[in-house]
Amino acid sequence: HKGSIRAVAFAPAGDRFASAGTKGQVKLWGPDGRVENLPPPGSDARTLVFTSDGRQLFGAGWFDLYRWDLDRRKLTTLDTDHRGIINSIVFDSTETYLASISRITDSSVLMLDPQSGETVRRFQSHKLCGGSIAMAPNGRIMATTADDASVMIWMLE
Repeated sequence: HKGSIRAVAFAPAGDRFASAGTKGQVKLWGPDGRVENLPPPGSDARTLVFTSDGRQLFGAGWFDLYRWDLDRRKLTTLDTDHRGIINSIVFDSTETYLASISRITDSSVLMLDPQSGETVRRFQSHKLCGGSIAMAPNGRIMATTADDASVMIWMLE
């Protein structure tokens, strides 16, 4: 990268990882040390996550969700209801939904459809900029953080 690194994620098998930097750079690092540039998103990806089969990589930036099909090296940009930088994304335990939190002009906590970017469920926003989001391995509890030093926890059942 030729600047700051914004995000990094390991593929589930642990054999490769992806990194996102400034200027829209997203790189896929292979087990043999080979580095491949993926198609650049519309804005810097602030967060990255692989699907459990390692065939897709998701990222997010200003307003949008990014989905890379790693078999075809194709990027799809999905509009979301976020009105700011999507700071953190994480899959639920079944990979049916992608939980997300945004910051700056928006502190929304949304559950998104990973294929369309549409909001499936909206949660209470934080008072200040959203920080990160995490999902319990059993998929029943979600937690978010924000710049107001708050942690919100949801029981998803």
